[in-house]
Amino acid sequence: MNQDTNFSWARLVKVLLGVIVLLGVGWFLYTIREILVPFVIAFILSYVLNPLVDRMEGRGLSRGASIGMIFVGVVAIGVVGFFTVGKRLTEQVMDITEQFLRQETVVREFSVTNTGEETVTIDVVWKRMRPGKRFALVDPPVFPIELAPGARHTLQIRFSPRTTEPCEGVLRVSSPDLANPFELRVHGNTTEAEQDEFWSRPPDYMQRVNAQSLEFSLSGIDFGKAGPSIITRMSEVVSGLQPKLQGYLGVEVDLEKLVKERGREMMNALVGKSSAVVEGVFSGLALLVIVPFAVFFFLKEGRRITHELIELVPNAYFELCLNLIYQINGQIGGYLRGQMLETGIVALLSVVALTIIGLPNAIPIGLLAGMANMIPYLGPLIGGITASVMALSTDGGSSMVLYVVIAFAIIQMLDNLVVQPIIVAKSVDLHPMLVMLVVSIGSQLLGIMGMLIAVPLTGILKVSTQTIYRGIKGYRAG
Repeated sequence: MNQDTNFSWARLVKVLLGVIVLLGVGWFLYTIREILVPFVIAFILSYVLNPLVDRMEGRGLSRGASIGMIFVGVVAIGVVGFFTVGKRLTEQVMDITEQFLRQETVVREFSVTNTGEETVTIDVVWKRMRPGKRFALVDPPVFPIELAPGARHTLQIRFSPRTTEPCEGVLRVSSPDLANPFELRVHGNTTEAEQDEFWSRPPDYMQRVNAQSLEFSLSGIDFGKAGPSIITRMSEVVSGLQPKLQGYLGVEVDLEKLVKERGREMMNALVGKSSAVVEGVFSGLALLVIVPFAVFFFLKEGRRITHELIELVPNAYFELCLNLIYQINGQIGGYLRGQMLETGIVALLSVVALTIIGLPNAIPIGLLAGMANMIPYLGPLIGGITASVMALSTDGGSSMVLYVVIAFAIIQMLDNLVVQPIIVAKSVDLHPMLVMLVVSIGSQLLGIMGMLIAVPLTGILKVSTQTIYRGIKGYRAG
């Protein structure tokens, strides 16, 4: 009895120690998750490229030479891709980012100082607005106002354009002490050429101006770029639909305010988390050194490391472990290669389709749709909704959204009926609830990037677990 009790306690202690070790490893991996992302990317790339290296090695080339030739080919493809679409992709990504994060209101200050020895009366009026009224004074006083000797009055000017077209105006400051009224020139959303032309007229831009007994802090103000963001445009569209939707909602809801608030919260959460990861992962060091070096290491030394690990296994389990490693490599390799191939095909189809229908910034949106397609069930919705949001913010409006829906419906039909049946290893049969759970966890941890890599990593874990379970079960049965 004592021996059984001691055995039970010893077994319980081992289980507890195992749980503690697993929790410790999990906590450690969580704390360094941003550092691990480049190595995860390298691991995936090495699995995708490994069969090609093996094939070249089987034809007589050394493994190092095979890897070197593949690297040269990948670099060549990257250089060609950069010079063909790299510039356009960069410009379109910057344009989308600017549309989401665009300032909608810009405030600048302008002051008038009485440098004389007597009280001066000043009046302020707007003139020559182009187009319409885009500039306004913040909490303007009742003009005219009096400035005592040495006193300064500061005016705040707000720039809140309803569109992103160029705007300019003139604020006229008049006083009995001035022979000619002073004119403060303001503009925003102009191109560099328009700015040069606008500020070429005297007095010089951003220069302090003295006129009789008054001193003006600036001669002109450049408000930069401002206008409604994509979220604001979406809220305006929803506001127009609210009377039609109110009957279905059943309760009084301010949809315009809801879209604005929740849209900004979602963007700040996703972009905020992702930006920190992207800065760490795709910095010059990670992109140019860590990922290629890790890929080369996995391809060159992966087989040797596997052999050394197998040698540590007791002879009784040697055949089992060898068989498990072989099956896991085949399953994971096929799964990852299937994911990469399907992602590329869907991305290419999306870019071509969105370009044909005339959607602005088709390249990054199509690439996002391709990557999002790695997420079962939710991926096609993410790509379609993103493209629809961009379509609503264009002049095409609802008709452009209809074209987007048709385009993505055709792409999904091709994917489900042609691409997926050919890429058999792509499917790992993840339950929809599990997909939603891991995508939510990935979003919380790493933002958009976490959403994209959560499902493939879960697929790898499931394939590995199933293969190990079947191998152990078969081994025991035999």
